[in-house]
Amino acid sequence: MATITGVHRTRVSNWAREKTAGGTGGIIPFKHVRTLLAAAREQGVELSADDFLPREPSEAAE
Repeated sequence: MATITGVHRTRVSNWAREKTAGGTGGIIPFKHVRTLLAAAREQGVELSADDFLPREPSEAAE
């Protein structure tokens, strides 16, 4: 992910960190979405822009 987006690996790990701990709370910054969608398409991975939207708490548990 870091290589694809051109950011340091610690930035990527911050995406998974809770907001209270200085992370993004599981949200990938929007500026990386197009790049990640293109990389997924090149690798044959099914991914859509909807996959980057925050989920409702009940959906995240599924």
